[in-house]
Amino acid sequence: MKKFSFSLEKVLNYKCQLLDVLKNELSVLQHELTKMENQIQQQEFIYQQSNNELVDKMNEGMVPGEISSYKIYLSNLNEQIKVLMQKKELQQMKIVKKQVEIVNMNIEIGSLDKLKEQQFESYRQALQKQEELFINEFIGNSLSSQV
Repeated sequence: MKKFSFSLEKVLNYKCQLLDVLKNELSVLQHELTKMENQIQQQEFIYQQSNNELVDKMNEGMVPGEISSYKIYLSNLNEQIKVLMQKKELQQMKIVKKQVEIVNMNIEIGSLDKLKEQQFESYRQALQKQEELFINEFIGNSLSSQV
């Protein structure tokens, strides 16, 4: 009997390669999310420092024009933080979508693996039957030649 070969082996290999690509894409997305979170923390830190600086200067006495300049600067920082937060939310949605793709690919690969196991089990049973027939035929020929 010929050697076992899974009829969908190429499809299974292709799906495994796709899974690797999806995992790499997820890794890149997560890395980008981490960078965004760091940027947000950095901007929030700068905002907090600038706000504290404004409060200190106001306690010492400050010209109204400087106060408005600080408030405009703080407002711009706050807008940048909001934009980064929106980008972060979009990134998180991309990550969730990618995770769903990975789960679906794992399900497809799992079903192909089960199919491969079933085909191999059928092959093994057919091989065992063929060997039994060969042994029975061999024994039958040996007995007939002795008589």
